[in-house]
Amino acid sequence: STMPICLTLALYIFVNYIVHSTFFSSCLVITIKRVSSRRHCLFCCRLSKDYYTKTNRKCNKLKSLKTKIHSLLNVDSIWKKLIASILCLLLIVFLILSMWFGLSIDTSLYEDKFLPRDAYSLRSHMQSQADDFDIGPVIMFTIPQAINYENEQVQLAMRFLLDQCVNETRTNTFKLLWLDYENIPHIVTGQDELQYRITPFSRNDLIVSQGHNHSTIVASRFYCQYKSIKGKKIIFIKEMLIFILHEVEIFFQNDRN
Repeated sequence: STMPICLTLALYIFVNYIVHSTFFSSCLVITIKRVSSRRHCLFCCRLSKDYYTKTNRKCNKLKSLKTKIHSLLNVDSIWKKLIASILCLLLIVFLILSMWFGLSIDTSLYEDKFLPRDAYSLRSHMQSQADDFDIGPVIMFTIPQAINYENEQVQLAMRFLLDQCVNETRTNTFKLLWLDYENIPHIVTGQDELQYRITPFSRNDLIVSQGHNHSTIVASRFYCQYKSIKGKKIIFIKEMLIFILHEVEIFFQNDRN
């Protein structure tokens, strides 16, 4: 994993070296020539004779220090081997400790670790939330023709269908908002515009045709959502769908009669 980083760093150093050796080398040569010819500044002043002696002393001190450092490095003494071995040992210990600390970090989280033992309601709520992800099919009841929604038998049949679906296990409780809470006579016989007669919650579930003095609910729909349970057979759902289609046919027959 460190190989790409090392290669990138080496490439950067090489490119940087090429740039400095080509572009800035000319500037460096010009500057050195100006310094050697004492034309590196616009302000000229006379240098004292002691200036050269001081610079020579500094150069001699630096040379002596370099020779001492080289002599210390070249001497194969016991202390040199001891210090090198101690540094290698410390490096190995540091690597082992860093790996041990990195691998000993506990990244796993348990549900019961941060919950109190007597939090039964919270655990049951979390379990119910986990179970709600197992969502079953959504059944849409659609009445594609205009029927008499003010008739009590039609309303009872529609509520009976919804009760059959609601009595089963489901994730959401769907209600007939437009049948229970909407003013159907006002929708049909009202003189206002449709956007004022129908609430925003029911505009997607009702299709109303605008007439001169009387409006008609052309189509309507409502939903119910099942929740799949382990051990529950699909045959029951198929039977329920057949039952739903049979009840919708009863709507149409009652409306025609």
